[in-house]
Amino acid sequence: MSNRAFSVGAESGVTFTLPIEQRETYEREPVTFLCRLSKPGAVRWFAGDREVRAEEAEAAGVLLEARDGGLEHTLTVPAPTLEHAASYTVKCGDEESSARLIVHGTRFCDRNFTYVFSGDRRKDRMNWLVYCQSALKCRLVFV
Repeated sequence: MSNRAFSVGAESGVTFTLPIEQRETYEREPVTFLCRLSKPGAVRWFAGDREVRAEEAEAAGVLLEARDGGLEHTLTVPAPTLEHAASYTVKCGDEESSARLIVHGTRFCDRNFTYVFSGDRRKDRMNWLVYCQSALKCRLVFV
């Protein structure tokens, strides 16, 4: 979606002055969607086609917040998993703003590590790589 203002319900006169934008993160690294309205209003958040209700948000690993007197609204995923990757939508009246959340596997996956066996001699050093598909599925490759 573009960053232009979105009209929200002809009768309300509220517009999205800041629509949500695509976010990209790694597993367990917090991510926040932010939108801003032209005047205070209530919004509804959706993950895919499922509404994220305030009373269910924490159990789903999501935090909803309204700030600045209802002008600014956020949806935060404090510790995303691959299952949180989806299209997210915020609605106010008849209008909406949508963006994708892209979640990559754990950040440490493509790093090289050096393990030092006892002693400090060069022949005691062994390089290895860690490849991860998720936080719990990793394999070591010695090089």
